[in-house]
Amino acid sequence: MVDLYVGPEHKLFRVHKKLICNRSAFFDKALNGKFKEGQAGIMYLFQGNPTSFEIFVTWLYMDSIEPVPRLEDKDEWPGLLARFLDLYILADRLCINVLNTAMDRIQQALRANNLTISGEHTRIYNNTVTGSPLRRFLAQLAAWDLQGTWGRDVTQYLKEGANLDVAGDIIDLLRRCEALPDPREPSECEYHEHAEGETCHLKEAKE
Repeated sequence: MVDLYVGPEHKLFRVHKKLICNRSAFFDKALNGKFKEGQAGIMYLFQGNPTSFEIFVTWLYMDSIEPVPRLEDKDEWPGLLARFLDLYILADRLCINVLNTAMDRIQQALRANNLTISGEHTRIYNNTVTGSPLRRFLAQLAAWDLQGTWGRDVTQYLKEGANLDVAGDIIDLLRRCEALPDPREPSECEYHEHAEGETCHLKEAKE
């Protein structure tokens, strides 16, 4: 077992070392190498979000994340979205293959509750790299939203929390002058990352 202390309050998560190392190249290197974390079996993740890390640990043992139900109170959405975005960013940073499942849940939650993403653009772009599936999804969602709201332009959209990088990606999509599909709909691997030869879990589920 290894002890992982997450966030500024050092919330403890005790997990099986072999299991977490099999799921993450980052943890494999840190806990099986000559680093002090591997020798002591203790690791601190100061920038982690304990709530999101708890979702990750559930996935680690159950190999799934529960779908997001239809929300009775839409005011719950910003907090719920933040947890899944934190999970995605954590997975991306630590090379954890829960990345695609987190993306699926973001899409599914948006679709089930007929919602879009607002106010999170800067955080997403600051914590992902060019070409990131999450960036592509965000830009597609914003462009689709703008396309369906006549009279609303990118300048107005920027005032609502986007930044110049995401604006450039949105404009590139809108310049195509073609009807954009709703990115919240199931799209198999459109917003996934897979290793060479890896079969998408969504395709496996269909077979």
